[in-house]
Amino acid sequence: MDFTGWHIALPERGRRFLLPAENLRAPLNAEVSERKSGIWVLHTESGLGVLMPDGMDVIRNGTAVTGMAVLHQGDTLELGGRLAVYEEVQHLTLAPGDALTGRHCPHCFTAFTAGTEVIRCPLCGEGYCPDCWEHLVGSRCCSRNCRFSPDSQGTHGQ
Repeated sequence: MDFTGWHIALPERGRRFLLPAENLRAPLNAEVSERKSGIWVLHTESGLGVLMPDGMDVIRNGTAVTGMAVLHQGDTLELGGRLAVYEEVQHLTLAPGDALTGRHCPHCFTAFTAGTEVIRCPLCGEGYCPDCWEHLVGSRCCSRNCRFSPDSQGTHGQ
């Protein structure tokens, strides 16, 4: 999620965290039973991003969220008075020890090292060189059995 001036990345697939109402910049690995006020952010095994407000108002594309909301590329979000845009595709610079460090772009086979700029597929988690990702527009991710089709949304101007 892109807040003006800062980003919050989705958790790994199959995981969740809580954005506490008192500090949206500091995701917590809380337990659901703790019932803290905030917004649960989930990344499902199938690759979907999901928000579930817990004692906090959330508005997605101008409509209040009740229960939960499945996120889509370009959704505008108001979370506790803060505005954000949801981007499915992650743009990141690899840190030492990142799971993609030492792997190769499946399109051009360039090896990824710490400090490399990478675009991560939202469904399978595969990493790509930014130029290779752009080359796949109109096609689909190269990872076996991944059905994500990159488009030009969210990949320019990063």
